[in-house]
Amino acid sequence: MDLFFNELSIKDKDGIDHDSVRIMVIVYKELLKHNVTTCRISHEDNVKLFQMISKMPNSVNVRNFYFSFFRSPYESESVEKNQEDYWGHSWTHEGDECIGLALAVLLDSAVFSIYSSSWNIPFIEILKDASSNYARNICVNEHVSMHIPQLLGEAEAELVRCDLQSFDKKLF
Repeated sequence: MDLFFNELSIKDKDGIDHDSVRIMVIVYKELLKHNVTTCRISHEDNVKLFQMISKMPNSVNVRNFYFSFFRSPYESESVEKNQEDYWGHSWTHEGDECIGLALAVLLDSAVFSIYSSSWNIPFIEILKDASSNYARNICVNEHVSMHIPQLLGEAEAELVRCDLQSFDKKLF
């Protein structure tokens, strides 16, 4: 399973702080426990994020993690299958066009955001044209344990009670 990078989490930033990188590495280690090893990122964002990390004093320690986790381009076989649905609509978050968030919704995956207080939420609302959708967001460890077991089918199914009679139920 691939995650998709939330390019809006580095929009208008020139650098990244030490705590954000530390949290990113912790999240990566947690993702590895579930065999999630790839985050798809655009080439431009990959270069920008790498430059931001390279400016840090201990960047050498982070580079191996960085090169093993972030992969460009966004396009993969699963993305190509859904590209008509992507290109046929306007995908925005708070007025900004978004790619990673849209791909996470289209492919029933999750988006990876660089830690900040504004991105430290488990779901991010995006608009597909004028209708609301929610992308799973992974920013901190708690988000990994919330989303990844469900996405990988490791979580137990939740039983829901309803008042429908058995003859009204249909299996599809």
